[in-house]
Amino acid sequence: MAGLPGSADLLLWNFAPGSATPLQYYLQNTLHAEDAQWGQWNAIVGASAIPTFMLFGLLCQKLPLNTLLLWGTVVAVPQMVPLLFIHSVSGALIAAVPIGLMGGVATAADLDLLIRSCPRGLQGTTLMMAGSLYWIADRFGDVLGTNLYEYYGGFAACVIAITVVYALILPTLLLVPKRLIATADGQANAAKRIKREVNHGFDLRPMLCLDQ
Repeated sequence: MAGLPGSADLLLWNFAPGSATPLQYYLQNTLHAEDAQWGQWNAIVGASAIPTFMLFGLLCQKLPLNTLLLWGTVVAVPQMVPLLFIHSVSGALIAAVPIGLMGGVATAADLDLLIRSCPRGLQGTTLMMAGSLYWIADRFGDVLGTNLYEYYGGFAACVIAITVVYALILPTLLLVPKRLIATADGQANAAKRIKREVNHGFDLRPMLCLDQ
């Protein structure tokens, strides 16, 4: 159960009904994209997330995880909305850049939470469970998204569903134990190390100050 907070967020984040097969149908059937352009769209989204992954790497050492989870999710909620205003393949490829950027911090923060949630000695089990949940969530989201696309309003219905699912991540953050998200990366370990060394008669705080 200790790994549940991170797994729940990743489950919702990867559910995203309509972001796979229905999106491909939309790009190819409505915008008349070629097979190669579908691959280009996915590549651009993935590459565009790299700068915000790197940004998270800097911010996570200075800000507590709860701040990054909150604002990363807020930014990611409307991630797919730009596609509602796209009417050409070239426009979709351009929109792939902000779409990738908007999801980077949220993805990294959810993975950080998952790692912090891992029970001691069961880190591998928790990560493998999360990998299994990814495929379960992704495939079930694909099934729901395909039905929405086919019977309930086309790709616009998928975008609305994705946005609602992403928004549901925000209340789940209230269920995360504060001890998991109250510190920046490394702070909790540093505090434990100071306490351990002080208890043994050797104070590392001056050394840690010099390191900073």
